[in-house]
Amino acid sequence: MNINKIIISMLAILILTSTALADNAGVTGNAFLRIGMGARAAGMGGAFCAIADDASSNYYNPAGLCGIEKQELLFMHTEWLADIASEYLAYALPMDEDKSLGASLIFLHTEDMARNRATQETGKFNNHDACLSLSYASKRGRVAWGLTPKIIQRQLKDETAASVGLDIGSKYTNNNLSLGVTIQNIGNKIKFISESSSSPLSLKLGIGYKMLTENDSLTIAGDIDKSIDNDPFLMLGAEYNYANLYQARVGARIGQAKQGLSSGLGIVFRDWRFDYAFTSFDDLGLTHRAAITRYFEVQKRITASHRDTENAEWEKKVVEEKPAMAVSDKSEVTPAMITPSEPEPFQPCCVFVFPDTRIFTPNGDGTLNSVSFILRAMIQAQVTGWELRIVDKNNKMINVFAENGTRLPEIFIWDGRNKSGNISSQGSYFCICSITDKNGKVWTSGKEIIVIE
Repeated sequence: MNINKIIISMLAILILTSTALADNAGVTGNAFLRIGMGARAAGMGGAFCAIADDASSNYYNPAGLCGIEKQELLFMHTEWLADIASEYLAYALPMDEDKSLGASLIFLHTEDMARNRATQETGKFNNHDACLSLSYASKRGRVAWGLTPKIIQRQLKDETAASVGLDIGSKYTNNNLSLGVTIQNIGNKIKFISESSSSPLSLKLGIGYKMLTENDSLTIAGDIDKSIDNDPFLMLGAEYNYANLYQARVGARIGQAKQGLSSGLGIVFRDWRFDYAFTSFDDLGLTHRAAITRYFEVQKRITASHRDTENAEWEKKVVEEKPAMAVSDKSEVTPAMITPSEPEPFQPCCVFVFPDTRIFTPNGDGTLNSVSFILRAMIQAQVTGWELRIVDKNNKMINVFAENGTRLPEIFIWDGRNKSGNISSQGSYFCICSITDKNGKVWTSGKEIIVIE
């Protein structure tokens, strides 16, 4: 789809929805739904509509769930203003490359408040608001869409009320550029006793861009937010990511009264991510958010049995399509035939590298965190040493692995790190294998491509 058409479509949605919001302006309820969820997004000033790619996509843009490759379980605690606190629990599950599911729970509560009559305290009461939601996202090409139906329940003293709502969103990604649009809180009114009010219907339109280097990245994002009872305001944010281990974030809201700058930090440790953010509300004080995310492998894709099956099929394909080898007990390398009926003729140079062609993500966020190579040699002399080189498209050496006095390993695994131990940036790389036989002769394979994303 042409990017100009996508931009025009999003602008049309903005104009039409803004008109609808203006026509329906009035008093709104369910204001707790405005409190942003996710410490990462909060540290960026809430500018997350276009770059949503974690479990908090349930809140910001359900289409962003299609960017998740592992199961994610997120919990966040927020210390809000005026002794108000909230808890947020979110879960994301990628079903396959094009579909994802999500669920979340928002629970906002206050400290026990005194019930007074004249000057005498007659007891205490507790207020709380809750929102339970389910999300579904699907992707076709570069465009993803998602929806989030939700149930809202509120309690004020002894009175309770409930309503339902819906969020819809879309996200377009083209290399490092992303665009997003979300319409939030579509739904019926909520009624306490005889008073009813609408949910805070809002439209968000966002843009994001990620700049990458070998060891780090910088993401900048901007959102425009127009709600049913407020003027439009702008959210700007940036995130610096070093080696996919440490993140620093900053953000601001322009045009929204009282709310100022925000900032945050993130740390990734194995399958855990820890995030913190604070936001300034001028003379009202600061709000604080602390979140923890746990990543889980997607059982459907990479359980041990599934991985073994995939590897078996992959190796079978290698044997059927290219020359292989067999290793005897005496470490002698002998030719292995492709088929018993039609053996391949012996080639004078027979060193082969068969990399797993699936895209892998060495930072721990993807389904595959390393890449495997099947190494094969067909020479009559015994192998006495080997070397495996990883180079970039300019033939620059990224890493090299070598051993002398040993035979060629059947399978080698690369974790995506360069010679300095840093994670390599996304892109295409090439692997070349060389072996030395007992006569001192060196045999070298051709280049085979591998891709990091």
